[in-house]
Amino acid sequence: LQFLYFIVLHPINMSHLLKFGVIADIQYADIPDGSNFDKSRFRYYRGAVDKLNRAVSWWKDEQAEFVLNLGDTIDGHNKKHGIHDSSMTRIMEAMKSCKVPVHSCIGNHELLNYSRDTLRSLGWGHPTNLSDKNLHYAFTPCEGWKFLILDSYVHHVILHDDHDYTSPPTDDSSYSHCRKILCEKNPNLKDGEQTWGKTNWYSSLPEEDKRFLPYNGMFGTEQMKWAAAELEGSKAKGERVILCTHSPFYHGASNHSDIAIDSPELMAIIQQFPDTVALVLAGHNHDGGFGIDDSKIPHVTFPSPLETHPSEADCSAIIEIHQNEIKIIGRGAVETRTFDLK
Repeated sequence: LQFLYFIVLHPINMSHLLKFGVIADIQYADIPDGSNFDKSRFRYYRGAVDKLNRAVSWWKDEQAEFVLNLGDTIDGHNKKHGIHDSSMTRIMEAMKSCKVPVHSCIGNHELLNYSRDTLRSLGWGHPTNLSDKNLHYAFTPCEGWKFLILDSYVHHVILHDDHDYTSPPTDDSSYSHCRKILCEKNPNLKDGEQTWGKTNWYSSLPEEDKRFLPYNGMFGTEQMKWAAAELEGSKAKGERVILCTHSPFYHGASNHSDIAIDSPELMAIIQQFPDTVALVLAGHNHDGGFGIDDSKIPHVTFPSPLETHPSEADCSAIIEIHQNEIKIIGRGAVETRTFDLK
């Protein structure tokens, strides 16, 4: 009788294998509304947290098993105003109120506010292996499914202590590596950091080279080797894999100016595993996007709550993994989609 009582009052939903919440590019700041750097897009800094709070309520009601935060959690303006700690606390406490794990990708705006070591202490990186200093990791929330949380800023030229590019740091090999590639591939940057705040980064650049911009980063060779090994292992076990990243790496799901600098190299790897990689999830491009690559792998880029009016509907999603399909249940600016699992 007790067992029957539990079944009636606490039904177990067996229609899906896994359910989780997704949001990208919240970019909250407790400052007046403004615009992006070239004044072409309006941004509702304070309103972004309202969309997060509504998403959290929805995820709780739907009993999401974890939350996926695709990065740019707070805006870079927080550091300038000295409010980055209070803003980050407000956002992370809201997400953690779901009482389920929160998995976060690192974005460019995280790096405008914090060092990588500080982000590690704030919850980025492996949730249980605290000795792992990387911000990329794998986790397996249920049998047969693995998630890779990728770090699209292993190499980058973003300085959290200096928003106004002045001169390169002399002791940062990651910065130097990325800087060298940017200056070689983008002639608008060749005169050095002193000119980056004054020049048009896009001038005369071919469309396919517009990823060579200072706000983009690189996955790096070592992480790509790790990802390839994880995919090989999953292929051998018959697991399906979902890749999660702040920066997209397929231009069909974004514009060229928002994909990672070394996107072609990572694309070449994942396209070797068309029966293993089930889906790629990304942020960074505030309009969002969707594309299916040549290996029939779907890539979904999530739009940003920051640029949807506070009076408009939400900007978040729940993803359900079923035996034969994946459902993205979108709210507001996020489109609802269904993918058959081949």
